[in-house]
Amino acid sequence: MRVIFPSTPRYATKARRAVLTYLTSVGVSDADLADIEQAVGEAIANAVEHGFRERSYFEIRAVVEDGNLRIEVEDDGPGFDPQDLKSPQALRGFGITMMRMLVGRVTFLKRGRLVRLEKRLSEQKKTPNDVRSL
Repeated sequence: MRVIFPSTPRYATKARRAVLTYLTSVGVSDADLADIEQAVGEAIANAVEHGFRERSYFEIRAVVEDGNLRIEVEDDGPGFDPQDLKSPQALRGFGITMMRMLVGRVTFLKRGRLVRLEKRLSEQKKTPNDVRSL
């Protein structure tokens, strides 16, 4: 899956729904969907809040391969230094902590403008192909 949305709160909800629709279509189990929805929602909210500029966009890419999920949320903002996350003063809320608790791995790339969420999925419904992407 690869979709691009305007960087506004209105489209954050649409983006989250698009990810859930994709995940359901490739057979991700209900047991995994709730955690993924919350983690992706946090990543999208951060992209909209911190990456917003006039006429800016955020992009979501997702792929399920061999029982592993990778979702990337990338915005057009100025980014941040991911090393700053280690400082207690840098943490404003619990969104990043929550993402880390809900999926197996959270990585920040491109000066923090790209958030990669990775999760080993529980048993999935069978799909015709091992690699599913939209």
